[in-house]
Amino acid sequence: MIPHHIGYLVKNIEKAIDEFICLGYEKSSEIVYDPYRDVNICFVNGGGKKWI
Repeated sequence: MIPHHIGYLVKNIEKAIDEFICLGYEKSSEIVYDPYRDVNICFVNGGGKKWI
């Protein structure tokens, strides 16, 4: 099995994005609100994998 992505639940998405950037990841999408799940989503990319 090869995972497509891994999601993280965080209290502050902007702070989490900054932390991922400090770890060498790049923001690969804008923050988008998903009304179905009632969450904000943003993808970051690094090491060939996409992470939420």
